[in-house]
Amino acid sequence: MPAFPGLRRPASGLRSRTLPRIPPSAPSGLRACTDDQSRNRRFGLALARGLGPDAACAEIGQAVEGLRTTHAARLLAEAHGVDMPIVAQVDGVLHDGLDPRRAVRALLERDPKEEVPHGP
Repeated sequence: MPAFPGLRRPASGLRSRTLPRIPPSAPSGLRACTDDQSRNRRFGLALARGLGPDAACAEIGQAVEGLRTTHAARLLAEAHGVDMPIVAQVDGVLHDGLDPRRAVRALLERDPKEEVPHGP
């Protein structure tokens, strides 16, 4: 089964080799992000349908680890002076009422820069 079957339709413009199948031996984190049993994935899909974080958690009926860990990661990053723009925007959506479209726009409008220094 393709990792992202909905994206394989011709209208998506993707070639069949663009998104390979995820083998059972793949790291569990990679499988979890595409598995409908993942609470975090279901949470994200509920948010995409327009539910708020509280309603999404209620619909899932189980702990959604990403909700709290995203906030903790943002606080740790800020405390240590680490720039984590994706975490900051996701946390803004989850905890500050930031509109997801504005969060994506803010990420896309960032000036390009080298993320990981190379060389000595």
